[in-house]
Amino acid sequence: MKLTFPDGHIVQLTPWLLQAVLGAFPLPGDEGRLAPYEADPSAREMLIREGAAAHDGNGDFVLTGHGLELHRLATASAPGPGDRETEEGGRLTCSPELTPEELSRVRAAEARLRAGARAFRRGEPLPAKVRYSVGAGLLLLTGGGVLLEWYLFDHGLPVTLTLLVFLLVTEWAAMSAIHRYRRARQARAPGEVLRRHAKRCLAPAALDPVSRGLLLRVQRVVDGSADPAALAGREWELARELAGYSLRRSELEGLTDPDEHVLGLIDLLADLARTEERVRELETASA
Repeated sequence: MKLTFPDGHIVQLTPWLLQAVLGAFPLPGDEGRLAPYEADPSAREMLIREGAAAHDGNGDFVLTGHGLELHRLATASAPGPGDRETEEGGRLTCSPELTPEELSRVRAAEARLRAGARAFRRGEPLPAKVRYSVGAGLLLLTGGGVLLEWYLFDHGLPVTLTLLVFLLVTEWAAMSAIHRYRRARQARAPGEVLRRHAKRCLAPAALDPVSRGLLLRVQRVVDGSADPAALAGREWELARELAGYSLRRSELEGLTDPDEHVLGLIDLLADLARTEERVRELETASA
């Protein structure tokens, strides 16, 4: 399978080429230079022919820019120091199917979570204003119960039965008020808002580092556009594609057969390179 880079350079993806790139190791004393893994004597000549490696001015055999690009795409499985900005940056990508009201609630919930809003806890103490409101209601019920008891006592109803009914009604009213408050508060909690829209929102943290970096580039273009809403559909489409690549990569990591793993990566890298080209086109169009 051929992989075409944005500058027009074509690299023939084969299992041995991918193994050479995957097995590349850093040369001592010089950061950024990687030497390819050479499984047999003819590998060096083939790597040169494919443009993935070459001799540098120091007499070392290292990966070229195209080889480094293949290495970057193939080896992204866990974020390293260079991925810190990508890991921490970014925002939710939301489906254009969300209504303006839903999108506003999602963005507000995301902002609250970033600001350090606490998660909803059902067993946490009630705020003072809720306690005061419930207490005032109980006082009113108490007064009403006293009047009811006095009225029923004059009509011969036993006092014990009157008090029992009053206590049950009071408890039901207090628990109902507390339950309504907690249910309304839970519905407004940022985490609950995002869970309700989980199928139509995608967080950068759900992607592998390479896909996350591409999504961050797309978001920068969208956020810097004069009309971000016009690019929302494009961002969502690319985000879904990148999420699919991340899922495929995680499935490949679980394969025990090295041949299946390499062949799967060949297909994945070819698709990922096409998506990256679309990201470059978007960046160029917005420049």
